[in-house]
This record gives sequence, C-alpha cells and structure tokens, in this order.
Amino acid sequence: MKSRSWFAVIALVAGVATLSVADTSKSGPDSSQCKAVNPMVDSINLAVDQWYDAILSGDDGQAHRCEKQLLKSLKADISRSQEQVHKLSSQLSSPETKSPVVDSSLNPLKDSLEQLKTLLTTKQMLVDAITRTDALSNKYRLLGDYVGLLRREVGLPKLKLAVDKKTEADKN
Repeated sequence: MKSRSWFAVIALVAGVATLSVADTSKSGPDSSQCKAVNPMVDSINLAVDQWYDAILSGDDGQAHRCEKQLLKSLKADISRSQEQVHKLSSQLSSPETKSPVVDSSLNPLKDSLEQLKTLLTTKQMLVDAITRTDALSNKYRLLGDYVGLLRREVGLPKLKLAVDKKTEADKN
C-alpha cells in the first residue's frame, strides 16, 4: 500500500511541475519544443508507472505487455533523436554553411550537433542496458535515468519530493 501512495505523490508532483513549466514556457522561445516533447516524457513516465504497478500486482502478462510498449516508446524517442542529428549534420554539410563568412557562426551548430550525438549515444546505451538486464530494480533505475535524461533534454526541472517535516527536522 505504501508503494501505491508513493507513486501517487510522485505523479502529483510531476503533474504540478509539468503544469508550472508549461505555464512559464508559453512565453519562452522554446515553448514549441517543450510542447512537442513533454507528451513523450509524460507518456514514458506513465508507461514506467503502469509497468511497475503491473509487477507489484503480480500480473506478469500485463507487465510484459507494458514493458514491450515501453521499449517501443523508447525506440521511437531514439529514432526522433537520430532524425534530429541527421537533420543538423546535413544542415552543417550543406554548401551554404561552408562559406568562409558563415564559418565563425558554425561553432554553436557544431556544439549542438555534438550534444545531440552524445545524448543519442547515452539513450542508446540506456535502452541496451534495459533490454539486457533481468533484474527488476536495475531496469527500474535505468528507466528512471532515461526519464531524467528526457527531462534535461527539454529543460524540465528536476522533481523534488515532498518530505515529512519531522524527517526534515531530524536531519538538522
């Protein structure tokens, strides 16, 4: 019972954080990117919760179906990232960007391309590790790492969990 209430608290905090970010990002320049990727973060987060809930309830068939759908979503996200890398690398290799006048402004594009490649490699490593491991706790941790990576990619803040005042006072 405690784990279900724990997930309810996490879902509530995630929802509030997403809503507050959505409200503040409407006026920002990257609001279109956040609107496009937030559903991906939310859907993967929900799929992880459903998978874990099926495991806790002992429904192996449902857990397997959820895990399959989850891996499908992760691979779709990796495909989207591969398309972004390909698009940016083709943009950098186009004849217009090779002129000497534009060379000084290419550094931000090259940096962005390198960051996207690093992000893509990390995502692929995480998915490979998720598919290789049989340990439930390891899969759950790796899925959490993937969701955290997606949150950083779109600029969402880290989740902060509410703590009990008594526990917080004991730490001081």
